[in-house]
Amino acid sequence: MKPHGPRKPLDPWRALATGMSTPASAPVPPPAPATTDAAAAPATEPATTPAPEAAPTDATPSGKDLLDTVNAAAGTVAGLHVAFMALSAYVVVTVWGTTHRDLALDSPVKLPLIDVQVGLTSFYAAVPWLYWLVHLNLLIQFELLARKTWAFSTTTDYAALAPRLYLFPFVHYLLHGAGRLVRPLLAVAVFTSVIAFPWFVLLFVQVKFLAYHSEAITWSQRGAVWMDAITVRLLWPLIASRSGIWESGFQSECWHDKSGRKIGASPWLATRAMAIGFLITVGFATVALVPGQRYETQGEGDSAKLVWHLDGFEGQLVRWLNRSTLSDWGRCRWLVGGALTLRVRAEAADKDSEPPAACADQDVRGKLGPTLWLTAWLFDPHRDARGRAIGTEAEPLLARLLPERYLDLHGEVLLDEKPSAEVRHALRGDLDRLPAGRTITGAGAAPAPAENASEKQKTLKDALAQTVPLGKLKGRDLQGADLSGAVLPLADLSESRLAGANLVSAQIQGARLNLAYLQGASLDRANLQGARLDFAQLQGARLDFAQLQGASLVGAQLQGARLDFAQLQGAYLVNAQLQGARLDFAQLQGARLDGAQLQGASLVGARLQGASLDGARLQGARLFTAQLQGASLFTAQLQGASLGGAQLQGASLDLAQLDAADLSRTALAGATGTGVSAEAAALRGVSDQLLSADAVEALRQGVEPYLDPGALEAFTARLAAARQQGFGTLRITGDCFGPEALGCREQGRDFAAFRAEKHLPALMRRACADADVARGLTRRWSVFERFLRGIDTGDADFGLAQALAARLGDADCQGLAALTDADRETLEQAVADEQDAAARAPAQP
Repeated sequence: MKPHGPRKPLDPWRALATGMSTPASAPVPPPAPATTDAAAAPATEPATTPAPEAAPTDATPSGKDLLDTVNAAAGTVAGLHVAFMALSAYVVVTVWGTTHRDLALDSPVKLPLIDVQVGLTSFYAAVPWLYWLVHLNLLIQFELLARKTWAFSTTTDYAALAPRLYLFPFVHYLLHGAGRLVRPLLAVAVFTSVIAFPWFVLLFVQVKFLAYHSEAITWSQRGAVWMDAITVRLLWPLIASRSGIWESGFQSECWHDKSGRKIGASPWLATRAMAIGFLITVGFATVALVPGQRYETQGEGDSAKLVWHLDGFEGQLVRWLNRSTLSDWGRCRWLVGGALTLRVRAEAADKDSEPPAACADQDVRGKLGPTLWLTAWLFDPHRDARGRAIGTEAEPLLARLLPERYLDLHGEVLLDEKPSAEVRHALRGDLDRLPAGRTITGAGAAPAPAENASEKQKTLKDALAQTVPLGKLKGRDLQGADLSGAVLPLADLSESRLAGANLVSAQIQGARLNLAYLQGASLDRANLQGARLDFAQLQGARLDFAQLQGASLVGAQLQGARLDFAQLQGAYLVNAQLQGARLDFAQLQGARLDGAQLQGASLVGARLQGASLDGARLQGARLFTAQLQGASLFTAQLQGASLGGAQLQGASLDLAQLDAADLSRTALAGATGTGVSAEAAALRGVSDQLLSADAVEALRQGVEPYLDPGALEAFTARLAAARQQGFGTLRITGDCFGPEALGCREQGRDFAAFRAEKHLPALMRRACADADVARGLTRRWSVFERFLRGIDTGDADFGLAQALAARLGDADCQGLAALTDADRETLEQAVADEQDAAARAPAQP
């Protein structure tokens, strides 16, 4: 122990405590000899005159006085301790009873002690600091009581008076007064109630509030935890030290009776346990992080790209560790990658925010983006290397007990006023996978009758008219939230951050999601009828079977999104960004896709009757067996697109670009178009078979609910031409392979030679120039499409896989450089399939 010089006592009890380290049996120096005052007395003063009174001196308190003082102080501190425990219990019960619905709605709660009703966010911001002040006062009272108690232990009659001490566990714990079996229990009770449980309360408040995603309030809570930990770290060693010296609180200080027998020892073990708990508490508060993931689109048009940022304290820690001198292996022990960033294929705005490539095979991942390994392990659902949840049974027990840092609102009815049972039934009952009277068979079935659609729309409109929408979610951070099955129609979620959120089967009819951030969100089977998602960020989102009839997605960012079997009748997707998106078998009757960016998109079997795709960019898109009867494709860009087996009866193709497109076996009866460019296009086996009157009527009824009167009249006129004219007025320019009636000039050549000399080279040029087109061409051989159309040596794109594989790594073919690992695996499998098909094909004569 570091030697100390003499210290000035702070009070009489500290003065008594300064000699406590000397055993009672040690020799005591003899008192100084008394001096007589006779010689010093004045000669003139009579001997009988009494001497003057001596100046008053500080008398040492007796054991009885100290006992009374200790008991009085112990009674006061015991009351404070009980009040503090009551406060702790109140805070724990309030926090435990706080649901994620309360966090979402900011439900009011009464603050303890002052009985004031405040919002929940105000409660979580104020209570940690109020709790710290009460805990600080309690610790100060404990320190003052400890000084009196230690002073009492030095009195000569301590042994006789000790049984009369106040029955307060802390006093008996300090004085080592209990038996060998009871003392450990006293130690546990005191350490838990004074140190451990307060730290648990403050950490519980912080962790419970993480799902609200408020960086400022979480920092305030973290500051309160740190401050309380420092307070205990400073005061407890003084409380545990018999001599009142801070360093002595970490060492054993014993005292003895007059015979030299040890009768007590200071609680130094609790001090050392406190030091370990201090590190755990500060560390836990540090890794309880608010998700700092943020996405934005940089650039415009073809140069636009999705990037992610890592903000807040989480981003600072990740960047600091990445910039440290640790090796890649060491950083992978501290950092993990993000599951969502991998799924949406976004780029990091700051490379220091991204873990090293060596960390790619980690089992633990952040739900949204990169984070600390311990944070992901404790507060994020566990996922495998591909970002898929592995289930709670595989998670550690501690991780299952702790709340996640994302809101869980599944199945909640989020309305300002609780709706009637009839309204709730109408809202939930409207969520059918498909409209009434429809089934999915093969490439799809006929659309629902108009009266069924109109009846459902009327029922939904009546139900929405009786709801009071929630108005507290605009601009909120709801990233990673679980809103599956939630009911929040007409809610205002504009500018909200919902990246990675789960909205499967959610009822969001008529909601406002303008400028919302929904990257990687799951909206499968969600009901978004009439919702507004203008300029929403939906890159990598999943909307399979979603109900989006009449929804507005003007300028929405849907790159790489999945909308298979989605109901988009009458939807507005003008200027929407759908590069690489999947809309297989989607219902798009009467939809507006003017100017939409659909390069490399998949619309296999999509229903686009009466849709408007004027100026749409569909280069490299896959529209195999798509239904485009009566659609308008004025100036549409379809270079390199695959329209094999598509139904284009009555379609308008004026000034459309069909260069290098595959229109084999398409139906073009009644199609119109002038100035159609089809250089190197394949139109082998096209059909001019007319539509029947029943077919025209069925198409008209299926589209009627989603078109305005003017558009419906134009659609009906185009279908009428499909009943009367073969190839209609469609005229094509360019060296294409097809009927002479369409203007093709290569119909007399061998198709294999045409394919090798013109069609495939034209496709290769498109693939090398545009990454979206390259991905679209590669995905023609996905498992799903191979199942639908197989691989035939007579296909227009047979041999394309081998041609693409030969150019991988070519510096002059930048489009192929953007292929993902999954795309490369698909291409590799396609090459093998083409080689097998070529080997099985009969030899040409």
